[in-house]
Amino acid sequence: MAECQQYRESTSVLENQPAGTFVLQVHAVDADEGSNGRVTYGFMHKDSTVPAFSIHPDTGVIVTARKFDRERQREYAVTVTATDQAADPLIGICQLNILILDQNDNSPKFENIRYEYFLREDTMIGTSFLRVAAHDDDFGTNAAITYSMSSEQPEYLRVNPLTGWVYVNQPISQRTYITREIVATDGGNRSSSVELAVTITNVKNQPPQWEKDSYSVVIPENTVRDTPIVTIKATSPLGDPRVTYNLEDGMVPETNMPVRFYLTPNREDGSASILVAEPLDYETTRNFMLRVRAQNVAAVPLAAFTMVYVNVTDVN
Repeated sequence: MAECQQYRESTSVLENQPAGTFVLQVHAVDADEGSNGRVTYGFMHKDSTVPAFSIHPDTGVIVTARKFDRERQREYAVTVTATDQAADPLIGICQLNILILDQNDNSPKFENIRYEYFLREDTMIGTSFLRVAAHDDDFGTNAAITYSMSSEQPEYLRVNPLTGWVYVNQPISQRTYITREIVATDGGNRSSSVELAVTITNVKNQPPQWEKDSYSVVIPENTVRDTPIVTIKATSPLGDPRVTYNLEDGMVPETNMPVRFYLTPNREDGSASILVAEPLDYETTRNFMLRVRAQNVAAVPLAAFTMVYVNVTDVN
């Protein structure tokens, strides 16, 4: 097939299209005469595999045999054969990679179900205090996310449209509680939203303090269930030093949805441990970002948050 290289460079089909969608027409020429020069087309594939495409034996037209989901598989390797009709037939082969093009069929997903923060009343204008994040399974511009916030007046808070950092825009000392809706919009105008709840605290009241701003741990993927992987601790600087811990629910695999880790308190020293809840798979999820809440024991409880970053290593 003289045009095989050209086919390799330009072969693609959009995802979610119905079976029978045109992909490509291949063409081969045999210089012989009569039946020796008549060419039929086919695919070379393993008998056990279900063909993803079909080809017309006379015209060389390739069409889809089913719908495709780019988020599951992004390309398919296909070997096209061109065979003449001689008694001792000759076969020409062209190997193609058919790319599955992206359609904007996924909305952004926030990492967390809800965002909550405790902010001192004397926090300065311009201070960034929380970063929200959403992910989109599409590709290219369809996966490009911008952030916005419900425009309620006064605009005490704003969000950076590119980074997702939430910052103080006006003095907040006269407020006790601020709720806003944060929206993530992808390049194809699909969107999702999440609630942000900010409690404004008196300068005399202090939330719990974590021993570390964040924790990091590296574990192999074959770590067994109920294995402690890290110990974390926070204390309350005022009154009762005890705190209660909670591992926040996530919305994507990287933030513990479905559940792969759980938390248990250690009453002896007031710390808490993160343990493995289910088997891990390096090929599926390699990094986790776990958000943990510590809340003090008080008439008006305050909370503080830390991040636990878990890196999973491959085991052959």
